[in-house]
Amino acid sequence: MMPILIRRFYLGLTRLCVSQGVANDLSITAGLPLERIQVILNPAVTPALFVKAQESVSHLGLLVEVPVILV
Repeated sequence: MMPILIRRFYLGLTRLCVSQGVANDLSITAGLPLERIQVILNPAVTPALFVKAQESVSHLGLLVEVPVILV
């Protein structure tokens, strides 16, 4: 039953995972093709990260107030 519920929940969402292993598990559990799952690795904390954190945000999804679910 759980795979069916997961598949239905994730159908209309952008699917982001923090590693290829998590993406593989989600693909198997939810029956989603890997092509529909995007992997965004966690950043390494370096001095360059702190410089980038000071830059302005230009991604439209971050400029409007919409619900966002991070898993």
